[in-house]
Parts: sequence; C-alpha cells; structure tokens
Amino acid sequence: MGTVYQDDSGASIREQIGDKFVIIESQINLTQADIPFKPAAKGKPEPGGTLDVYIYADQVNVQGALVNPGKNVNIIANNILFDKDSSIDTSAPGLLKQYDEIMPLIKRI
Repeated sequence: MGTVYQDDSGASIREQIGDKFVIIESQINLTQADIPFKPAAKGKPEPGGTLDVYIYADQVNVQGALVNPGKNVNIIANNILFDKDSSIDTSAPGLLKQYDEIMPLIKRI
C-alpha cells in the first residue's frame, strides 16, 4: 500500500500505489498542482512523468494546461468540464520538438 493523503472530512483520498496516483473525490477542480509531475523550468529539458493518474469523481473541472509526459491521466466521472484554454497533454517528452524537426521532411514527400 502506498501513501494515503486524506483531508479532515474524509471526503478526499489521494493515494500512491506503486506507479499509480489515485484521486477519489466527489468534485474536483483539477489543476497541474493535482498531477504528481512538475514541468521543467523554462529552457530545461522536459523530464518524463513518473506516475499514471487515476481520478474518480462525480464531477471533474479541468482548469488550465495539465501535463504528465509519457504517462496516462485517466478520468472516470459523471461530468467532465474543461475551462476555456484547458487541456491535458500526455505526449512523450520531447515529442513536439521531434515533430517540428520531422514536419519539413514529411512536406517534401
């Protein structure tokens, strides 16, 4: 069993089990702070994520850009809402850089 994080009311459970991070809440405003991955500082290489994330909730409100490179973000909910300009990116680390380098070659074909 991993480390359990539970609020005083018992209504929120956040638990790391091996390579999984589980969040169970009735309602969550999901931000990057809830994802166990910290993006690299500007100009530094982007590391890969370390944990797959599983979110179980009645309602999930995604707020802002969330990243977890190379790992999954699984949301099981009755309602999933995205604020304007919100996104979830699980692309492998460095994928966008590779895409930018490969696209000129593809356009020549």
